[in-house]
Amino acid sequence: MKKAILLICLCLNLPAFPLSAQSNKKTSSQNLKVKNIDRLIESYVENKLFNGSVLVEEKGRVIFKKGYGLANMEWNIPNSADTKFRIGSITKQFTATLILLLEQEGKINLQAKITDYLSWYRKDSGDKITIENLLKHTSGIPNYTAKSSVMDDIAIHNYSPKEIAGKFLSGDPEFEPGTKFSYDNSGYFLLGVIIEEITKKSYAENLKEKIFAPLEMKNSGIDSPFALIENRAVGYEYGLEGYQNANFINMESATYAAGAIYSTVEDLNLWQNALYGERLLSKKNKHLMFTPTLGNYGYGLFTGRSKPNGMSKEITSTGHHGGINGFSALLIKFVETETTVILLDNTRAEKRGNLENISLGIFRILNNLPPDELKKSTK
Repeated sequence: MKKAILLICLCLNLPAFPLSAQSNKKTSSQNLKVKNIDRLIESYVENKLFNGSVLVEEKGRVIFKKGYGLANMEWNIPNSADTKFRIGSITKQFTATLILLLEQEGKINLQAKITDYLSWYRKDSGDKITIENLLKHTSGIPNYTAKSSVMDDIAIHNYSPKEIAGKFLSGDPEFEPGTKFSYDNSGYFLLGVIIEEITKKSYAENLKEKIFAPLEMKNSGIDSPFALIENRAVGYEYGLEGYQNANFINMESATYAAGAIYSTVEDLNLWQNALYGERLLSKKNKHLMFTPTLGNYGYGLFTGRSKPNGMSKEITSTGHHGGINGFSALLIKFVETETTVILLDNTRAEKRGNLENISLGIFRILNNLPPDELKKSTK
């Protein structure tokens, strides 16, 4: 084999040793970047600003995957690549994809009204709000999670999606549909109800049949307080007295299609590759999903452009945060450099900006730029 390699190099009039040296140099550079990524994340861990799992993919290859801190602090169980975390509002891109898959099957019209599919919904507003308005957060429907009285009620009860939709998601619109962007969990909850009405199957069944099973996402599902879920992380908050257990919430009913999925960094990477590839959506529907309009939002995804310090060109980033009792999450793709960063944290749901700072630091390291000094976010 060595003779064959040498012969190829001689035929091409290229020296064998410099090629090997060049390869070693590239490997050494990559190893240094990986060490610097680890060092960056450790700095956040040491300051109790991160506790979870990380995956980084660059140009189709996973270059970094590691767990930090504890999945269960009472049993001293560490986080790992297969730890299951609540992903909160990252759920919305799955809900949007289910709607687009139904559109591809000819079962839903994105310009149709809510009342075309939910005959019991109030007609005065439901006759004006389109499916696309729900997808883009431009419906004007009041955000049910903004009301503490509502969340205190539904967090501890096991209402059906239709019960919650009828009781809490039909308030008077705050603006004319399509005229403004206002981030709205109510819209995505209603999309889940519409999916169930069209398919006559539960939201969870639709996820499994149309996304999780085909993509072999074996460690993802709907978080239920009643199910025994192997390797599920416990959620924690951090206060003046240190870590404590997060408040209980029935994810299955309270957040539903707006935020109830649990997953792992590995499964979410499978999802990202499929979403950007050709396995799920048509070219037309991918364009709809990734094209930002009001609020830099497409369908279930934020998309923006910026020029990081030290770079000569603007970079497109697309993704979503997630935050729910005891958990925070970030799934982001830097498009031009083909870099995906996945951060899942089972602490400090109110500190999601720290995940953004970590992801930008990773991006800078991979592009031969020094990461910014550690930033403590209160957002």
